[in-house]
Amino acid sequence: MLEAAQLMGAVLGCLLYLVSTTEHVDEVAITELWTDEAAHEASLQAPGVGELIGRARPVIAGMSGRSVLTVLGGKGLPTA
Repeated sequence: MLEAAQLMGAVLGCLLYLVSTTEHVDEVAITELWTDEAAHEASLQAPGVGELIGRARPVIAGMSGRSVLTVLGGKGLPTA
């Protein structure tokens, strides 16, 4: 997933991509912030992303706790 974070560095619509561990030894949490859903969808076509997803899929047990948020404001957002 750290490779994915590196790939997202070149994706304009990706504002944040964090890879974290949790209190569970075999669990990784990914936090993503995108300009919009279209930017996220477009990122799946970025060079190397499809191959990386294919390699990661066998070790992904699930996506529990997934939330999609609509950010209304706050510190850390890019100014328009």
